[in-house]
Amino acid sequence: MPKVSIVHTGSRMLAVPVPGGTITVKPGAKIASVDILSISDAQHEIYKQRGLSFTEKGAKKDKERASPPSEDIAQLEKAVEVARQKHAVALAAAEKETAGDAERKALNDAIDALEDAEDALDEARS
Repeated sequence: MPKVSIVHTGSRMLAVPVPGGTITVKPGAKIASVDILSISDAQHEIYKQRGLSFTEKGAKKDKERASPPSEDIAQLEKAVEVARQKHAVALAAAEKETAGDAERKALNDAIDALEDAEDALDEARS
């Protein structure tokens, strides 16, 4: 069962086989992610002629994750370091007695940015 995204540019509704039955794809519809049953090359060609296109999901990401370029990891490491520096500055500003809502918001934003950068780096390394 491949996971695909579907784009329908045709003029008629089409049924696509999925586990447990079918789904109806209306003209102009875009479905971001759906599991479908395997279809033959002949069926695929018929869908294509009627304006339905499938794009397999996950294959490209898996390939990219399998061998991430070292430059990408280096950029992500640099982004984490920059986020840590901004976090340290925001933390120092928020700890002052004169700190207000703006400083606390800046600290929360810096924490979120640091977590996002660390998550992206961890994902690239795995």
